[in-house]
Amino acid sequence: MEEIKATNKELGQPTVRVGGKVMAGSLIVSHSLTHMYGNGFYVIIPQIFQQLGLTYTLVGLMDSSRWLATGLSTLVGGFFVDMFQHRRGLLLGATLILLGLGYVLVSLAPTYWLIIAALVFTAVGGSLWHPIALGLLSQRFPKQRGFVISLHRASGSVGDTISPPLVGFLLGTSILSAALFGVQLFSITGLGLDWRRVLQLGMPLTLVFGIALWFFLWNVGGPKSNPKSLLSNLKSQATTLKKAFKGHGLIVLMTVSALRGMGDRALILFLGLYLSQELKMSTAAQGLYYGLLTLPAIATGPILGAVSDRIGRKPVIVLVLLMSAIFPPLLVQVGGSIYLAIIIGIFGLFLYAVNSLVQAAAMDMAEGLHLEGTLIGLLWGGNALFGAFSPFLVGWLADIFGLKIGFYYASAIFLLAGLLSLRLPRIIAVRA
Repeated sequence: MEEIKATNKELGQPTVRVGGKVMAGSLIVSHSLTHMYGNGFYVIIPQIFQQLGLTYTLVGLMDSSRWLATGLSTLVGGFFVDMFQHRRGLLLGATLILLGLGYVLVSLAPTYWLIIAALVFTAVGGSLWHPIALGLLSQRFPKQRGFVISLHRASGSVGDTISPPLVGFLLGTSILSAALFGVQLFSITGLGLDWRRVLQLGMPLTLVFGIALWFFLWNVGGPKSNPKSLLSNLKSQATTLKKAFKGHGLIVLMTVSALRGMGDRALILFLGLYLSQELKMSTAAQGLYYGLLTLPAIATGPILGAVSDRIGRKPVIVLVLLMSAIFPPLLVQVGGSIYLAIIIGIFGLFLYAVNSLVQAAAMDMAEGLHLEGTLIGLLWGGNALFGAFSPFLVGWLADIFGLKIGFYYASAIFLLAGLLSLRLPRIIAVRA
């Protein structure tokens, strides 16, 4: 195994780090599990909506609460990740375990408000993943940053793609059947489990992966912080961060990320409700459409990331955002026809590509400042905080104007983000 050694100046001892391939493989594989929870839950939300007799406003408030908690905890957590770099392996393992435990608590919550409380716990527990993981990948692969971060995003898309159909299968009672001339040829049936039971099934997997991450990455490296100097370290980070914000590039980038989060949160939440309430689709069909939306990103994410490594982040970010603005209104114009599947599939080529590009661009802007965790925390925190307002707002609007309003809202937000991204500097990645 390739080993990279860094000197701990305070202790005068070497810090042994695992090989880059082992670290990247561990992070990329585990990342898919975090997304399985998040995207699979969107198939469960219509079940909660019907079982508890909620309004769209209350559904939006439920999703807004978890994203608000994610944003606040990520903003704060990013700073401390950079201060406790020697504990990153342990923190990654703990993040996975707390994420699984949080959804178990959601399954046990008997009332709407306790479900919200459990979702807040879940959000806080899982909030440190991206500042730690993306910071590690950015440090280890500076010359392939766009590709590697996009590969990390693609692994999330794998989880996004697998989970909704799987959840649909677990929840549904009838998945697929075919007959010819009145003779039943085959039939595939789901398990028909309660949504609470489905949420509990993932805990053993997160426990195993969490322990494995700690085992493989316990010595991932980084200097050990002196507790006596934590305050001075925090002041030093704040000073360095101020330097990173000189000029308008990073401010524009964070605003673009925040706007993208606003559009994304509204669209993804209300897609499932639109399919179930307006088009009367089964749980299984909802899961398949969610999976179809994320499937193309498995391939396009790394491809676009590699392209941005060569030509710069800006033109790719602009293209992806402007293309994303085209498709949401089309989704509600075609109804349940075959065109819905086609539009969702094409939409998926662009929707999930921009986050990794924005993250790579932020790392480019802050090259050499050692603020990877801080900046990813700010990006994800800002994205989540601004995005947290959308589900509640769109839920309120949907109670008045209908569910279709959410898709037009998302389109307008994506368009605004795309136009604003034209003001980004031409960011060129670090190359060999």
